[in-house]
Amino acid sequence: MKRFLSVLLFLGVICTGTAAPLARDLGEDLAYLRVAGLPSDLPADFSPPACVLDLRYTQADAASVPALVAWMKSRAAAQQVMFVLVNHTTAHAVVEVLAHHAVLPGLLTLGPKLDDYTPDITVPVDPDEEQRAYAALPDTAEIATLLDPAPDKVRHDEAAIEKAMNAGDASETAPATAITPETLIDPEPDTPAPPVDRSLQRAVHIHRGWLALHRSTGG
Repeated sequence: MKRFLSVLLFLGVICTGTAAPLARDLGEDLAYLRVAGLPSDLPADFSPPACVLDLRYTQADAASVPALVAWMKSRAAAQQVMFVLVNHTTAHAVVEVLAHHAVLPGLLTLGPKLDDYTPDITVPVDPDEEQRAYAALPDTAEIATLLDPAPDKVRHDEAAIEKAMNAGDASETAPATAITPETLIDPEPDTPAPPVDRSLQRAVHIHRGWLALHRSTGG
């Protein structure tokens, strides 16, 4: 129930806020476009070689869907690939169109498995983390912070080890400092790590892999 209410509040913020689309450069000629409302958020001058079209939390009805289809068709031929992100909040009318997207070349949908639709690439996501990552993007200077989590590796603090060893030589009466795995692990950071946008991360990884394959075959 709490998750349901938080999603409703989140969608309310989107609906009452400005409907300006959000675009970001993902590098390697891949662009990101967030569409919160249809058809108002569909820019006429957006035609990168490849793009990630974010339709998560998108508000739409059956009357506005034809504009989305026309927009995607007008770019399908010119673009190498279009990644479309969806989740359980994507408007049902939009999901129905994507379920029959075979007529659009180069279109690939990504996201968690839905009740009435399975994306081309299923991505297990935590709804709360995905919502936080989505909300953080407009205020994030570097989009890469939402794509790559900090590596989980234990670092040996050489200075701490040396200090503990020298303390034993300084005084025979001083209590020995025990070196345990816990003493070699950096303390938890004061600020939590940013949420990771799993679906967007997967789209970027697929695009990079596609580029590498394309280059290796001389395409």
